[in-house]
Amino acid sequence: MKIIGRLLVRPFLIIKSISTTLLLVGLVLLSACDELLSQNCQIKVNGICYDRPKSSNPPLTASWEIIDIDTKKPIPGVWISFYWKKFPNGGQSGGSCARNVIGQTDSNGRFSNTAKDGSWMFSEVGMFKPGYQPIRYERFLEQTYITDKYKISQEFVGKFPAWEHELRQQGYQLDTTSTTNNYYKNFELGTDYSRIMAAAWYPEGERQYWVSTRSFPSQQFSTNLGAHCYDRKLGRTDPNAEFVGYDGFDFKPSQDQKEYGYIEIPGPDKIPWEIDRAKAAIRYICDEKWDTVTADLNFTPSPIILMYAAQILSDPDIPLLLTVLPEYFNSSPNYGSGRALSKDERLKICGFFSTKMKSTESQP
Repeated sequence: MKIIGRLLVRPFLIIKSISTTLLLVGLVLLSACDELLSQNCQIKVNGICYDRPKSSNPPLTASWEIIDIDTKKPIPGVWISFYWKKFPNGGQSGGSCARNVIGQTDSNGRFSNTAKDGSWMFSEVGMFKPGYQPIRYERFLEQTYITDKYKISQEFVGKFPAWEHELRQQGYQLDTTSTTNNYYKNFELGTDYSRIMAAAWYPEGERQYWVSTRSFPSQQFSTNLGAHCYDRKLGRTDPNAEFVGYDGFDFKPSQDQKEYGYIEIPGPDKIPWEIDRAKAAIRYICDEKWDTVTADLNFTPSPIILMYAAQILSDPDIPLLLTVLPEYFNSSPNYGSGRALSKDERLKICGFFSTKMKSTESQP
């Protein structure tokens, strides 16, 4: 019996030894995988990887600093919006709506918002400031300057003479070495160049450099501004998500909307950031530079700029806009690209909008 017992125990000890060895190997491999993931981490803050969000991690802060590249001074009043989504199970996709945020940069050009815990990640950032636009620069470690570029296809060279003249006056040069021409200007940052390498989730926040509006006519009004998060599980915007910066608005679902979860919001003519975008569009379309655009140019963003300008109107006033320039609006039914306004059309539409802007400014 003792011999039989020893024979039975020995395989058990061997199996136990193998299991222990496999466990140790597994732990080593798991540790190696964690190390590899840590090295390849896309979002790392204070040594913690947020690629797979965890509620146990410290909450992230989304932070931005907006600087005027010409004056090197902060730009206050930049609208910034985004939303947080929460991933409680450490997933990388899906998630549920947590908080919708909108606000403006302070006197130091800064704006930030902090999540509730480490399972929150932010997305869909929109920014806008009347009279300004961000520089879309590339980041290179070996240099200390950024380049501001404005593309203009060969067929459009000379079609927007006032804009080209203004760029040249501001020190921009025309590069014709590629199929798409570029007006460009380098801005030296020196030791501050390293600041543009930081992302919005870094402790110091993301620094962006902006310029006063100077690009060729384009859609410059940030379509993401004021966007709300979409909950894929619910198939709609979550009415229970937090709203920060939307004070004074009724964003709760009305009784007949609860089934679908739509959010009840005021008309664009009552929302401050929409009013800012509308006024900026009005000033843009009323700029005298438009009178220099060649008459044969039928590809401009004038119709869509007018669409943004119309956001300042209340619902009853929108039909009146169509009666001011019926021929023009009938020729651009899709509000896409179209010809520029003639001088007479510009003066007529700008007179109409001027009256509406004064009416808006007189409202409490």
